[in-house]
Amino acid sequence: MNETTNKSAFLHWVRQAVVVTLLLLFLCGFAFPVVLSGISAVIFPSQAHGSLVTADGTPVGAAHVGQEFTKPYFMKTRPSAYHYNTYYEDAQGNQFYNDGTEFAGLGSGSNNYAPSNPALVERVQADIEAFLDANPGVSREDIPADMVTASGSGLDPHISPQAAQIQIPALAEASGLSQQEYLLRAALEQPILVIHELKPILTELRAWGRNLNQLTVLAHTGHIQTVYLKELTDALGRTYEALNGLLTEKGSVISPGDL
Repeated sequence: MNETTNKSAFLHWVRQAVVVTLLLLFLCGFAFPVVLSGISAVIFPSQAHGSLVTADGTPVGAAHVGQEFTKPYFMKTRPSAYHYNTYYEDAQGNQFYNDGTEFAGLGSGSNNYAPSNPALVERVQADIEAFLDANPGVSREDIPADMVTASGSGLDPHISPQAAQIQIPALAEASGLSQQEYLLRAALEQPILVIHELKPILTELRAWGRNLNQLTVLAHTGHIQTVYLKELTDALGRTYEALNGLLTEKGSVISPGDL
């Protein structure tokens, strides 16, 4: 009798343990995440989808993940052992970080160097020199600490106000704006877009314009005969004005005297 009772009790407890385990697995592993994700998607749609940052409708990053920028008109972030997972591909499909080292795959974390590790000193010195090259008006002693120290995740996008402020002169110069205009656009969240690729086009158009002026003089003095010169000149003028207007609208200030 006792053996039968003990067996029944054992099966009861096993059954109860299995049922509770399955129930908790369903509630905590499926129902709760689904309900929480659904509520988040309705109440906080941007955060639920990763707080993505878009440009012209295309995702280009996330608000809570930093990026490693190489152009001089972008603000520099903290050092990252994984380069914020930013990489490029060569013609053969090989992936590399911006410094030329092989891309190690998506990851986070830090090198976890000890203070006595010479590699830490070497890395910090390299970051200091890179920051000074990008910000020639800054002295070594004025570099904020967060500009040469990595975060634990290696993905933290946040920098101190001092680290942002000290970069403004170099950023404004690289953007072709005065510091006042740069700060005004940033404060008003207006676009600051530098289109360097169009500068050579405007320069070439100005050269064409000078040549056309010389041809016009020769034509008026009877030295050459030409046709439709005025229409061509007007077309080039409209092209120049359209390109220059685009640059001004996008925040890149280029006057004819700069070309």
